[in-house]
Amino acid sequence: MSQWDKGRAGIWPEIVDRETAHKAAMLGVWAAAFSGGVTIFSIAVGSTSMYSIIDFVMVCAIGFAIFKHSRIGAIFGVLLCIDYIVHKITYHNTAGILPLFLLYYANGVRGCFAYDRFVKAEAAIARPIEL
Repeated sequence: MSQWDKGRAGIWPEIVDRETAHKAAMLGVWAAAFSGGVTIFSIAVGSTSMYSIIDFVMVCAIGFAIFKHSRIGAIFGVLLCIDYIVHKITYHNTAGILPLFLLYYANGVRGCFAYDRFVKAEAAIARPIEL
């Protein structure tokens, strides 16, 4: 029984096969979904400007890219989160909950790269040997 089955995957789960790589990548998707949800909620209640819709679209695109196991999309998620952290520290002297989001986006990167590696390994094993 894996740590995923026990419900104790944590913030840095072990990746051992294609299924666990997919589940680790989904942590990045959840981070993007939560970020997008908070952004659209803050736009709806009027606490941020309408220019935040650009952030919402970027986060949704990154979440979709991670969902499709795009390695580039996952890297952009980490870079965007680092940008948010630098901005929050520079202008507000706090990072808030963003370091946790960075860990989840990093899991998205780990999951996407591992998923690609496992898919290529399975394809190499399934390929018939020609003599």
